[in-house]
Amino acid sequence: MLHPAPLEDAQAAIRLVCANADTWGMRSYASGIIGFSAGGHLASTLSTHWVDGVEAAELFGAHLPVITMKDPLAHKGSRTALLGSNPDPALIEDLSNETKVTADHRRRSSSRCKRRDGGRG
Repeated sequence: MLHPAPLEDAQAAIRLVCANADTWGMRSYASGIIGFSAGGHLASTLSTHWVDGVEAAELFGAHLPVITMKDPLAHKGSRTALLGSNPDPALIEDLSNETKVTADHRRRSSSRCKRRDGGRG
């Protein structure tokens, strides 16, 4: 499945959890995602590529992840599966998640879902 479909699916899953947290007896501000290998890349992308109004995972676990899409460290099979056989260099840069973690990353990623008391996580 080519980008951005996996990211959009993960964002929809986080929105579903946040919207149903009270019904399911969960804390909406404590949503998370765990992924392995290419799924680890998806988890780190969900955590680092947030847009206002679209929830991001509060917690994420990336186990043996594909983090970079840049040569020479990129896992070429994962990059091709996600970005196609001739990806735009700007997309390679954008999805090299090691470049997306900033000093305010924790603050940003933890403020996506509203708490039950109306505050932010």
